Amino acid sequence: MIAPAPPRPWDESPRTRCGLAVAPFATSHRIQQPGANAARPPAFRQKASRTAPDRPMKRPTVLLAALLAAAAFAVPARAQAPASSEVEVRALIDRMFDAMRRGDATAMGTTFHPTARLQSVGVSRQTNEPVLRSDSIAAFLRVVGTPHTEVYDERISDVQVRVDGNFATAWMNYTFYLVNNGTDQLSHCGVNAFHFFRATDGWKITQITDTRRREGCPALPAGSKASM
Repeated sequence: MIAPAPPRPWDESPRTRCGLAVAPFATSHRIQQPGANAARPPAFRQKASRTAPDRPMKRPTVLLAALLAAAAFAVPARAQAPASSEVEVRALIDRMFDAMRRGDATAMGTTFHPTARLQSVGVSRQTNEPVLRSDSIAAFLRVVGTPHTEVYDERISDVQVRVDGNFATAWMNYTFYLVNNGTDQLSHCGVNAFHFFRATDGWKITQITDTRRREGCPALPAGSKASM
């Protein structure tokens, strides 16, 4: 056993008194025994240092991974909704024109909303001024359903569909033919602007506005449809 060294005048400080270490800045003069940490077994020190730090970080990491996985599944679903609606709108347009070709006014009527209307933008032959003419759906269906020898063949191209929730529009070029015994007779051409509303039973046409002219009409092949 080694005897402690005798105290020296310069050792009489708050830090070293009587050969024992004193905690710095201690106001109660509590004495810390040397080697207190060394009294703990090595296994205890290793276990304490190994188990404490990482546990609080696990829950935020798992939560972040779950949120990222949910976003990965949700974004494609939202992105696919407009594409599906556009297909439905295009199919409705083709169904209406197919019924018109067959002269089936009943089937054609199912594509329209009860409040639907028709409008045409043109130029008055008498005054050469712009004119907007409105027609009822009922009158339109009577013309289609009345027996006739020609096929009313409205061929469309460059169809552009836009969808926002339960509302949709479609803009397209058209050329109207009267087909008799396989012979195409050009009648007129222009553009169609459709409005649609999605009701509980699906998409319905609420309005068709068109322009009409006889010059500069593009030749469109039979079977030209919105779904092409």
